[in-house]
Amino acid sequence: MPRYTSISDLQPKLVDAQIALGASTVPTAAQAEAILEQVEAEIHSYLQNRYVIPLTDAESILFVRGLALSLAAERIYALAYPQAQFNPFAPEARAARDLLKHIMRGEAQLPAQSAPIGGAFADFGEPTEPKHKAGESL
Repeated sequence: MPRYTSISDLQPKLVDAQIALGASTVPTAAQAEAILEQVEAEIHSYLQNRYVIPLTDAESILFVRGLALSLAAERIYALAYPQAQFNPFAPEARAARDLLKHIMRGEAQLPAQSAPIGGAFADFGEPTEPKHKAGESL
């Protein structure tokens, strides 16, 4: 079961696209659940080298929930309307992926409570006095 979002979070996003999720709909609720799992795995692939996965703090989960909903809505729309020339969720899914790529590269970060693992944002404390004086041979 996905940790960051659920079918009940997703359904309001799909209303304007006239997509309902149920046992006998296209896509089915089971397919939507599988898509949410795939989206979570995709998000983890971007974050796993910088953050402890799964995310546990509420602020980061809320942030990631929005990204997950965008990515899932794009995939669900493609299943519901396979012949569609335009997916109205594609631009926001593309923006979500771009943001995840920026986070992966250290150019952006999740909310402060989810401290990145090491890297450019690690806190090494106050600088100490140098061990050697300027001009002194090392």
